[in-house]
Amino acid sequence: MLGNIIQMMLVFFWMVMIPAGIGMTWTRWMRRHRHSILMAAIMGWMTMFALAQLLAVPLIIAIGASLHVFTYTWGGIVLTAFIYSIFINRKRMKEVFQYQRERVSRLRDEKYVSLILVLTFISIVFQAVSIAFLWFDHYDDIRYVATAVDAYSTNTMLKIEPVSGQYTGRPVGEMWKDAVAPINIFWALLSKLVMTHPAIFMHMIVPFIFIIYAYFIFAIIGDRLFRGNDKQWAVYMFVLSFVVLYGHYGVHGNLTSSLMTGLWWGKGMQAALCIPFIFALFLLIMDEEENRIYYPALFCTMTASCLMTTMSAIIPTTMVGTYGLVHGISRRKVKPFFYGILCCLPNVCYGLLYYVVKGW
Repeated sequence: MLGNIIQMMLVFFWMVMIPAGIGMTWTRWMRRHRHSILMAAIMGWMTMFALAQLLAVPLIIAIGASLHVFTYTWGGIVLTAFIYSIFINRKRMKEVFQYQRERVSRLRDEKYVSLILVLTFISIVFQAVSIAFLWFDHYDDIRYVATAVDAYSTNTMLKIEPVSGQYTGRPVGEMWKDAVAPINIFWALLSKLVMTHPAIFMHMIVPFIFIIYAYFIFAIIGDRLFRGNDKQWAVYMFVLSFVVLYGHYGVHGNLTSSLMTGLWWGKGMQAALCIPFIFALFLLIMDEEENRIYYPALFCTMTASCLMTTMSAIIPTTMVGTYGLVHGISRRKVKPFFYGILCCLPNVCYGLLYYVVKGW
């Protein structure tokens, strides 16, 4: 029992407190979301994902480092960033919590809105509990869970072929995909930090936590689409929760499939978190074009998407490139297209790296 309590405290610290704390440094520069805990949490995770990508790839490919080196390096930098963010935002935290308290009070006073939000909350919690404890229909675990278990158990990173269990000393074959987009190694890292076996962590904790974060992104998008209209926003969240719950078909079908069957899966994480958040940043850039903070946020998110899957070289870049072109033409400016190209550089570089290293 004591061990379970310690594990839950560690999960709350590393997967809730730290991303929200780090993200506050981003939101201090965002006019619309200056007091948003949801935006802070998502930007915190994108920063943590991006840092993991920047560290893991050279450690795996160039150095062949152990999982402990990756864990201690990433953990130390993240803790330092968290402490720094809390320090510089210490005076602002009171007004952030005050704003959240006032918003909750306003929503509670509107009976119709509060009822819809309660039903939405129940639906989201039911989904989180279902995929964590009751529902499992995704069995493509060899390159994800097995690789994370090997890393966790042997203190190596992609030196054991997950199908045969043979020690190869370096990535071979399909493992090169994981070397360039090492989301499974990142799950092994977090498993160590929260003292939980990777199979349990990836099948229970990851889907439970990140389906809630996915709804944070949907809430951010809804807030922008409905321009602060609480009633319309509440209905949107309620309907969306039912679309996710009942719109599932197949393992590879759509966004709801990613949310309900494979959030520990790299492509599922990209579909459920990165792509919707990129779209949210598009909307915010259009609203606050003079606020340059959203382009670094987009760059960070694009780097984070590279951790999920090598497909990030195609889908996010197509989105950002198309958006930059359309936005630039509509505003008759070159800068949006230029900034979009810059934000795509991480994806292009890691995509090219995959084609280079897979032939080694």
